Amino acid sequence: MEEGHSLTYISNQLGYTSISHFSRAFKRVSGLSPKVYKQSIALNASSTS
Repeated sequence: MEEGHSLTYISNQLGYTSISHFSRAFKRVSGLSPKVYKQSIALNASSTS
């Protein structure tokens, strides 16, 4: 996920008409909700700095 973009923006750019549909699809593929994924990326970035 690109930093600074909302889930609404990202889901619309990918053709989803609903954030809930996007979130379910994202979790099915990645195993994490978009929110948890974004938090894990932020933690990784701060630990490597």
